[in-house]
Amino acid sequence: MKTIFILRDKQQDLRFQGKLIARVVSQDTAFVERWTELYLYLTKAGKYVAQEIGKTLVPGERDRYSAQVCDTEAEVVRYLGTNWLAKKLYEQAGIEAVEEVA
Repeated sequence: MKTIFILRDKQQDLRFQGKLIARVVSQDTAFVERWTELYLYLTKAGKYVAQEIGKTLVPGERDRYSAQVCDTEAEVVRYLGTNWLAKKLYEQAGIEAVEEVA
């Protein structure tokens, strides 16, 4: 475990003891001007920190930072959603984001 510092727009930044358990990036080529990075951390206390960074190389724009502290995997899924990139993150982290049907 190490000390991790997370930037957030319009909220207090986060600092915690934890480890990175999954990371995915939507950028597949060097020619993309905007992309998304998702990170998932596990804290020393057993909570999750889900982070989304919207990166840009467009002049006049700035990167966007958001993150949420989550008690459960279900809260992570509610925060990050179920788009293709989030599902890729869940796969890396061993999280099942499925709806059970009886």
